[in-house]
Amino acid sequence: MKRLVGILLSLCLLSGAFSMTAVAANADTVTPESAAATLYEQGLFKGVGKTEEGRRDFDLERAPNRAEAITMLVRLLGKEQAALTGSWKMPFTDVPAWAEPYVGYAYANGLTKGKSASSFGGSDQVTAAEYLTFALRALGYQSGKDFDAAAPWKLSDSLGLTNGAYHERTASFTRGDLAVVSLAVHQAQSPLSTFWSEGSNPAAELREYVAAVTKEGSSSYIPVEDRIAVFDLDGTLMCETYPRCFEYMVFVDYALNNPSYTPTDDIRAVAQEILDTRWQEKPSGISTRQAAAAAVAYQGMTPAELEAYVQRFMSSDAEGFTGLKRGEAFYAPMVELVKYLEDNGFTIYIVTATERNIVRALVKDTLGIPPARVIGTEYGYTATGQGDAADGDYTFQATDKVVFDGNYYGENAKMSKVDAIVREIGQQPVLAFGNSSGDVAMCKYVVTNNPYSSRSYIVLADDEAREWGDAESANKKIAEYTALGIGTISMRDDFAEIYGSGVEKDTLAPTR
Repeated sequence: MKRLVGILLSLCLLSGAFSMTAVAANADTVTPESAAATLYEQGLFKGVGKTEEGRRDFDLERAPNRAEAITMLVRLLGKEQAALTGSWKMPFTDVPAWAEPYVGYAYANGLTKGKSASSFGGSDQVTAAEYLTFALRALGYQSGKDFDAAAPWKLSDSLGLTNGAYHERTASFTRGDLAVVSLAVHQAQSPLSTFWSEGSNPAAELREYVAAVTKEGSSSYIPVEDRIAVFDLDGTLMCETYPRCFEYMVFVDYALNNPSYTPTDDIRAVAQEILDTRWQEKPSGISTRQAAAAAVAYQGMTPAELEAYVQRFMSSDAEGFTGLKRGEAFYAPMVELVKYLEDNGFTIYIVTATERNIVRALVKDTLGIPPARVIGTEYGYTATGQGDAADGDYTFQATDKVVFDGNYYGENAKMSKVDAIVREIGQQPVLAFGNSSGDVAMCKYVVTNNPYSSRSYIVLADDEAREWGDAESANKKIAEYTALGIGTISMRDDFAEIYGSGVEKDTLAPTR
């Protein structure tokens, strides 16, 4: 899982190469006025009224204090709502009431240590060095390890955040300076820039959408409790072409390679069919045959036992690629998108045709989505001591375990996904992401008669160089999706990287 851990870490550090390059290119041309105006439009910088000419007055010549500076920083991180609604403990006794949520959040998250054990110095003028230290910590750098807090400009200059203007600790630092540095920090952590292609239209649309629906007072504002996004799994969040989706291949491995299990002839036949045709077009009806056979194969296993088997299988090589394990085969741009949405108050659900316990195991240590927010195809359950007794006639005993009972209740695809959303979430999501005809109903549902601004996207498997896509087939569907009000994301054009560095399509593998 090292590759995926590396991808997640790079996202957490918020310091992708694309964004840093952009900051460096603009560091010498941004003015205090333009920086303040840009940040104001995004709800991050507050004015103090208007000038006689009617322009907004940002009081850019005044020296900001430490309370103002830390408030600015929390807003830049997109954590103002978290700060205002959280309950924070801090040792400082000199923080004004209005700034307590911001300073409390910053202290709890390691962004500030204060001036002493009990003093924050909120009314003291913030120095250039202090604010640059705040900014670098926000970008994931540690003072004393990554940079010297007495000379933070050495690192900030090298990153392109600053341009040599703050080399003296005692240098005058104004609200105009704060705006310029803050804009650079904001751009440095620009979302969807690490693994998405520069100039990607879907990435730009999603940034604009999130900015609009998370800005309080905006006509498009969506309360946090209503920010729900649903994602399909195979082909949307992770690979389904190595050479079949994960669920199929773990079943094949369990049925044919597991020494502790002896399959029936029927189950062996389904597993062998999948294995023999894995580099060919998918056989008609195989989804139903695989799910029904897997339900019987896993009969008597506890969900925890299936999870353990799945996690072991995740460490196997992903067929069709070099340098990739099955458990690492998540699309890095989509992982970045999930984290971006979560950072902006969205609740993420996975709504998939894959059996839900398998998905829970897959995402447990990768996306970090809790089990309750995984909705998938269902296999039946029973208690080990229940026998033939109906559920209504049996009481769970202390010696019982919950195990799979061998029943399969139909694939969670197409309209079944809409049914599942209504039944299990109880709210209409505002964002949906899928990749095939099995997701169109869900995507269309999300953008139909929604009380909030909403978006849906289909990920197109059109990359034939880095993935096992089919550009011709994918392109034929764009007009259909557009007519339904569903946008598209091109793996070929919108993904700068798919799985991260070091992964290549296996040129020795059979072609479809």
